[in-house]
Amino acid sequence: MYLDIYLCGAVDRRGTGDVMVRKISAILPALALVATVCAFAGGERTDGKPTAVAATALSGTAVEAPAVTPATEKREFSIRDAKINLVLPETLKAGETMRAHADIGNLVPGETISCLWIIDGVKVASYSFDSKERKTPELLWNFTYTYDMADTADITVILRHVDRDGMRRAEYANGTVELENYDEWHYYEPEAERVLALVTSAYAGDFTTAWAEKNDYSELDKEVWVNAKEFTGDTEYLIWVSLTYQRLNVFHRNEAGVWRLERVCLVGTGAPGHGTPRGVWKTTYKQEKGWTTAAYTVKPVVRFKGGGYAMHSRLYRPRTDILSHPEIGYPMSHGCVRMLDEDIQYIFDNIPNSTTVVVY
Repeated sequence: MYLDIYLCGAVDRRGTGDVMVRKISAILPALALVATVCAFAGGERTDGKPTAVAATALSGTAVEAPAVTPATEKREFSIRDAKINLVLPETLKAGETMRAHADIGNLVPGETISCLWIIDGVKVASYSFDSKERKTPELLWNFTYTYDMADTADITVILRHVDRDGMRRAEYANGTVELENYDEWHYYEPEAERVLALVTSAYAGDFTTAWAEKNDYSELDKEVWVNAKEFTGDTEYLIWVSLTYQRLNVFHRNEAGVWRLERVCLVGTGAPGHGTPRGVWKTTYKQEKGWTTAAYTVKPVVRFKGGGYAMHSRLYRPRTDILSHPEIGYPMSHGCVRMLDEDIQYIFDNIPNSTTVVVY
């Protein structure tokens, strides 16, 4: 639609009282309101400046001029430019208290800062401090030591602050500490009496593979047992065939002379009436091609107890790769120890002759 705007000047200087009027027409988009802007002339101001201008809408509602936006205020952000240097011990000895602190630079004083400490993704401490105090955030922490704990810990410190403009800000730093654990006997000795009473040689299952897969001694219990029993060996390896849970456990002797668990294999020992003989034996010799009868083939074979018993694969149809007895995990053999292919191959490739074999 059209909007007519009348611009009115002051009374002319000739004193005729005529008012100079100029009409401007412009095409504007459709509007709900037509405004006429008039400049009221009342003669010259005594100071020689133009007369004031009033703006009025036909509806009678005053139209305010847009507010002038002031220049953006310069703000100081308490932690935006902060520099955090996290100071951690490189290695923490077993049982020592960890002392960690954060050196902070460029911190604007006079604000409340929240500090969070996180270890391996878990918040362990939080507190607030006034930045004007120039406080150095510090954490004193005692780790809980366990037999199979991780050998490193990830440490993170986070500073948080809500600025005057309502913005939430956070800065952080992190690092890693190496944790030295206690030696094995720190854990073995307190557990020895319990474990010696726990371990038995009687089968405890229901003659299913599913039961065997869900039940076994813990790694700690196994290591405590073989070390508390003070088994010796002519090689760096030790084998314990657990009749209770149908497992063949392979241990390796470390530099301190302690047997450490290296591999666990699900097996099938002698069936009732044909039990694998209990006792402490030695591996004697190996047969890569195993042996074949009219009923089955097993390979490879690792003999023990003078060669009368063996660790070998499950039963295959004679001279084929077709399993005739795929079962595993419960007493089923005529006295030998049946194993999965990958496990008996590991024993064949890695365990020397004359290695101690404990059947219990």
